[in-house]
Amino acid sequence: MKSNEHKKIQISKPLLDAEMEEVDDFIRLADEAEEDIHHKYIKDVCLDKCAFSGLEFNGVVFENCTMTNTAFTKSSFDNVVFKACDFSYSNFSDSWFNCCEFVSVKNISTDFNTSKLFNVKIENSNFKYTNFTSSKFDTCAILKSDMSDAFFAKCTFKAVELDDSKFIRTDFFRTSLSKLDFSSSELQSICVSDDFKELKGAIVSTCQATELSRFLGIIIKDD
Repeated sequence: MKSNEHKKIQISKPLLDAEMEEVDDFIRLADEAEEDIHHKYIKDVCLDKCAFSGLEFNGVVFENCTMTNTAFTKSSFDNVVFKACDFSYSNFSDSWFNCCEFVSVKNISTDFNTSKLFNVKIENSNFKYTNFTSSKFDTCAILKSDMSDAFFAKCTFKAVELDDSKFIRTDFFRTSLSKLDFSSSELQSICVSDDFKELKGAIVSTCQATELSRFLGIIIKDD
């Protein structure tokens, strides 16, 4: 099945002001804001091993920022764009994302455990080894992105579009994949429970079905 045959999910785009204050000193901004950061254009910031937990972001753009090993736990992100950023090894656990976009982002081994994602688009991004355990996805799209070795255990998916992405050795333990269309993506060596109930209702290609047949101990021979 070609990607343009997939049902497109209508995702609300982030609402951003035409003019935003540009910020290059994020530590000072976070200290002065205490909790709320609104209508800021955060660009070219480079930080490591910092803590900014419990912040509320609204109408914010992060562009070309590197914030590795940094904590944003229990934060909220409304109408936020992450563009060409690197948040690898950072912690966004127990956070809220609404009307957000991750575009050309590097999030290797990033922690989104127990987060909620509504109207979120992930595109052209690297989320390898990222932890989404016990998170909820509602009206989201994962496009042209690498989710290999990521953890989606105990997640909830509702109205989620997948296209041209990689799910290699991805962990879906105790997560229903019903109605998720993997047919235009790579799906290999995924982790599910012993009874394979996660696979019920998943949409896959013929080649992917052959790959998944190994869970049932079936050997398919070519005619």
